[in-house]
Amino acid sequence: MSIYDIQYTEDPSGDSPYVGQTVQTGGIVTGIDFNNQPIRYFIADRQGGLWRGILVNDNVQRNLSIGDSVSFEARVQESSSQTRLYSITSSSFVTLPVGSSVPTTPITSGAISENAEGVLVELGECYVVNLDDGIRVDDGSGPVLIGDGWTFAYEPLLGDTLQYVRGLVSYDGSEFVVNPRDDDDFGFFANRAPLISQVTHSPDRPSAIDPVTVTARITDDSGLDDVKAYYRFGTTGDFASIEMFDDGLHNDEAADDNIWGTRLPAGPERTQAQYYISAIDIDGAETRSPAAAPAEFYGYFIRTVELSIFDLQYSDPPSYASPYNGQTVTVIGIVTCEDFRGGDIFISDPGGGIWGGIYYFSPPAEAARGDCVRVTAEVSEYNGLTELSYGSMEILGQGTLPDPVHITYEELFTNGEPYEGVLVTADTCVVTDVSGNYLSYGQFSVRAGSQSGVLRVDDDLEYIPVQGDSFRTFTGVGDYNSNPGFMIAARDDADIGYIDRRPPTVLSSKAVTPNHVNIRFNERLRQEDLTDLPNFSGINLSLPDFPAIEIVSAQLFSDQRTIQVELFESMVSTQAYQITIQEVSDTTGNILENVQVNFQGYDPIPTVAIADIYANFDSLDGLVATLRGVVNFMQDVTTTSGSRRISAFIQDESYQLYGENRDTLRFGYSLSQTGPAADFPNIRRGNLIEITGEINVYDGAIQLGSFLGNSDDIRLLSENVALPEPIEVRTGDRRLQSLIIHTSSPGAWGSGTWCRVAGTVYQVDENVGGGTNIFIDDGSGNVTIRVWDSMELDSVFIGNEWLKLGELVGKQMTISGPSSFYDGDFQMLAGYAEDFTDIPTGMVD
Repeated sequence: MSIYDIQYTEDPSGDSPYVGQTVQTGGIVTGIDFNNQPIRYFIADRQGGLWRGILVNDNVQRNLSIGDSVSFEARVQESSSQTRLYSITSSSFVTLPVGSSVPTTPITSGAISENAEGVLVELGECYVVNLDDGIRVDDGSGPVLIGDGWTFAYEPLLGDTLQYVRGLVSYDGSEFVVNPRDDDDFGFFANRAPLISQVTHSPDRPSAIDPVTVTARITDDSGLDDVKAYYRFGTTGDFASIEMFDDGLHNDEAADDNIWGTRLPAGPERTQAQYYISAIDIDGAETRSPAAAPAEFYGYFIRTVELSIFDLQYSDPPSYASPYNGQTVTVIGIVTCEDFRGGDIFISDPGGGIWGGIYYFSPPAEAARGDCVRVTAEVSEYNGLTELSYGSMEILGQGTLPDPVHITYEELFTNGEPYEGVLVTADTCVVTDVSGNYLSYGQFSVRAGSQSGVLRVDDDLEYIPVQGDSFRTFTGVGDYNSNPGFMIAARDDADIGYIDRRPPTVLSSKAVTPNHVNIRFNERLRQEDLTDLPNFSGINLSLPDFPAIEIVSAQLFSDQRTIQVELFESMVSTQAYQITIQEVSDTTGNILENVQVNFQGYDPIPTVAIADIYANFDSLDGLVATLRGVVNFMQDVTTTSGSRRISAFIQDESYQLYGENRDTLRFGYSLSQTGPAADFPNIRRGNLIEITGEINVYDGAIQLGSFLGNSDDIRLLSENVALPEPIEVRTGDRRLQSLIIHTSSPGAWGSGTWCRVAGTVYQVDENVGGGTNIFIDDGSGNVTIRVWDSMELDSVFIGNEWLKLGELVGKQMTISGPSSFYDGDFQMLAGYAEDFTDIPTGMVD
């Protein structure tokens, strides 16, 4: 069936009589890639003419060329009042690249209507009559719109006289338009300057060793005489020139195809290259692209040979999206911020600088600040923040932190893109509001002169912003969120140059024993205020006349925020008390005067004895319980998966009797929870604590887990408490060793009992599964002492000298530590140098 048969209609609607039907048809290809879509093309009956062209909306990209002859089976459709063929049956499609051409159909501009739809038409002499709502030309019979189904370089001026205009007719939903396929479809009476279009360069982001290919489509009605590319590296200086060619030998595709090409030399790294094109025809008419060159130009950025973070981030003009968005890259950088948002990091080019930092989301392992790392990961954009995600990371060693880039708040708040991910510092500002996203995201509003914006602190920092606070400086990493925008995120309290003008305030007060009250403040206090007991006084609020209570002592805990006050008389849980502190000051000298602290008397929390857990584990497994005891050992463990856990041991006064002499056996107990040790500040060696959590078993070890780091789950009762007397264990006493680690439940082992062995070290195995094994023997058999690498125990003092662990072989000593087990056998842990002591030669059998 011919295209004429499909298109011809006398129906006023213009619909084909075959709409909705499947037809076998074909024709000569007259236009391809319509509207930049490779599946859309036009075909026509070989003889051309009205009613003899049609648009094809294929379902497969065929890689056709103009002049190909095709035949196929398709359905006829009306779409937006334009007849087209679609739903091509692939098995029916035949292509014959015969190189045929279809004659253009002469027509007047005012006559273009339904019968010209899909037809290759030619308008005679016409004029550009309107540019307000597209290009309209008129040959005197009425104006017609020039469509943009294809691109062309011709930039018409109102009043231009054209010798002809050719194109394919389509319907845009409201009118018929003529779509020229390229600049050759325009004809000019007088010499017109060359037309330049389709300017490209490759590679898009070259390195400092890559030459760059520049190509352009250049046509002229009289012939070209001189075509050059002008270029420079940097934003100042003269442009150099280089010839362009259309000979098929200069990356310009085929010879004489109007595609001109040349290669620009490689330029210096981290430089903006600028170029433009000039074409002069044989009549001396010149065109430049861009038209305003050299004031305007094309450009590209030259990256480093080895890809850098700068290359990932830099854009000109600044844009939030990385030019490598969606690509997997490898870069080397220095960790400038760790544990951000619970484990993410920032890395920087080793030299630092603007554009030189990036956020790394969910790295596969932990890294410390200053580590030099090689990262292979995908670049992505999340809420406007450029980041690396997941991937792999290799720690290459310790690097040098770059100096922070000094910026102004105006630069940050108005154009912060160059500082995203970068370690920066800014000067004075004032906190104006903390009511927005502070509780959720640690963000608070500040003002610096006329500039207002947002800064951020993580919730594990001690500093808590208050409206009116001032900063001398504020240092951190450049962070971004679509709301509120660019900000600085402080990494720790040392990043905050806080000008403290506020006195301390009381956060909480609680009786922790019958005779001790803990008063917690919001910031660090001066020790000097606590040496003068008359500074403290107390009364009983529940008795008549409010009798005074005697203050025995006041102690500042190591966190420098908690004062423990000791009372002479025991408190009653049903009575209320008040302590007055005449004066207390923070470390910068701000004074809080006459502070009155009210609290309720001591109400003991029921606790579970550790010895009872060993004796009745199955009945207690899974229950929430409170333990009270002294922490004898604490370590910060990094698991094989890269996560962090605190592992500690606690021991109370409960015991079991064993042996013929009915000796007492006091047990220790394991405390284990996800999170770094810094999240649990009250769990420290020598601290007497009450801790509430769940009794359970993990990997064969009975433990207390599921506790939080707050003062409700972990209550500090006292510091610097003497460790319990150790159980003296013979290295070969398997019976006692078994009693220490066995519980009432088979396969569930206990650990944490404070023990001591004495003997001679006969073997040290280092680098074994993340630690060192020390084997000691008193003549009765050997015991393994395990020292985890996380304890960072490098040397101990034995025989009046510091010795590396590997140098202990042959030395006699005592070693104290908590009990542990391996494959059901007793072993001990060690991690503190003071737990290794000399014994006189000959003391060990």
